[in-house]
Amino acid sequence: MELEIADKEKLPKPKVKLSVASLGPSGVGKTSILAVINKYFQSDFTRTDFKVIIDQESFATIKEHEEGLEDLVKDFDAVSRGLPSTEDAKNINFILVRDKWRSRDALGLEFLDISGGWLQKDSSSKYYQKYLDQVVNSGAVIIPIDTLALMEEDGKYHQQLNDPESVTKMIARAYDNLPKDEERLVLFIPVKCETYVKTERNMERLVKEVHKGYAKLIYDVLRPKTNVAVVITPIQTVGCVVCGGPDIDIETRELKGWLLNKTRFDAPMESQWEDQPLRYIMRFLIHQYIKQQRTGLFGQAFYSCNDLLKANNDLYEALRRFSQGRIKTPPFEIIQGHDLLKI
Repeated sequence: MELEIADKEKLPKPKVKLSVASLGPSGVGKTSILAVINKYFQSDFTRTDFKVIIDQESFATIKEHEEGLEDLVKDFDAVSRGLPSTEDAKNINFILVRDKWRSRDALGLEFLDISGGWLQKDSSSKYYQKYLDQVVNSGAVIIPIDTLALMEEDGKYHQQLNDPESVTKMIARAYDNLPKDEERLVLFIPVKCETYVKTERNMERLVKEVHKGYAKLIYDVLRPKTNVAVVITPIQTVGCVVCGGPDIDIETRELKGWLLNKTRFDAPMESQWEDQPLRYIMRFLIHQYIKQQRTGLFGQAFYSCNDLLKANNDLYEALRRFSQGRIKTPPFEIIQGHDLLKI
């Protein structure tokens, strides 16, 4: 096990924190991503050269979500039930330390799990402004995508469930005045993608549909930003279900959910690729450190992180090795910013 749970007062004090904002509407899967990442570090098969420590409050929040996912797959027909949406802003903190070197400096990863409802509020509201500030000040942004909404029936429910218009508007405002020496990472994370990764053809189609469904964001907003790396890194959230199409209310003709069936009656929850977003984040962070060493240039979001890695070469090496396990072939893709991920 690579995950340790501790009381807040007993946690190693991270010398610096890297903020990662999660951007998407309610119910799209923002908290589920954190839940399966948390599960990854609890696995007996996970081996890293660093230890992950989480406080009890953060662990309880995402553990509840993880158990909800496991409950869903215990039913043969995991139909349309979904998980509760995050109502309030919650910061989930992972602390990374060199394994067996707990007394050394620690790096904090702060995932900002904000209510998706704030994204869809009027842009003048205090909630929207708080959300915007979080995105502006975060070194990385993750954009969860409900893959079923994106792919089923030619994306008929994509606008309704993923709300790419609001996501595009937020990123455009956040990065409008981004200085050229400030680099950022944007991760598109298709979740619930199990149905569409069975064949090479479907995996390539998934990549194309992300481009199509977020065309304005990718090509109009992000493409001109040469200081922003953009990656598609999907997660098979539960790993043992396939989609049989939308579940439509007979009377209202409205979408109730999705007709999901287990691949095998006794199949357990087996998430896959849940480590990949973290590997890309670490890769981007290591690049920032190397850039500072070579050129003396750095962005404000990474200044303290660079200082920490310089003083803790063992942690730097552990994170660098972890970052090398990233996947680059479909359904993964580096859309832009290859140079920002070189180490």
